[in-house]
Amino acid sequence: GLHIQTRFSIVNIAPTLLDALGPGPKVGSYTFGKSALAALKGEPLPREPIYSQQILYGLQRRAIIDIDDWKYIHSYDLREKGFLFNLNSDPKELNNLIDVETTKVAALKGKLEAFFDSLPSAADFAPSTISDTATDQLKGIGYLGGGKHPQSSPSNSNR
Repeated sequence: GLHIQTRFSIVNIAPTLLDALGPGPKVGSYTFGKSALAALKGEPLPREPIYSQQILYGLQRRAIIDIDDWKYIHSYDLREKGFLFNLNSDPKELNNLIDVETTKVAALKGKLEAFFDSLPSAADFAPSTISDTATDQLKGIGYLGGGKHPQSSPSNSNR
């Protein structure tokens, strides 16, 4: 089978499948992913930042950026410092460099903030037929969100 060396995000799967299907309906501008069809044809993929969020046990929230050889995990939990790994020298993520590479932490945190600030708000996605109450409920369980919300951006967690 084919082994793609470049890491890419799960958000690239739908655009890749649609690209493979050829001309026809395409995913709207609300899709963040990009087609990786070229990689399936053996061509190299450009390395793009991968952003994600993680909720552990319903309590610990984290925002993550994986870019170049670095992975920064920003923790919203004040009891946890966060994590920084050099994936080239530490692929198993065993050596946390959060206290050593402070300049790199600041740069990656800035990229995370810029990404979250660039996300559209729930109003950009919610059809007008959904009531305000239903929209608030969907926001409350994490199905709608984005943009500048007090708990969405790493800059709002005192780190």
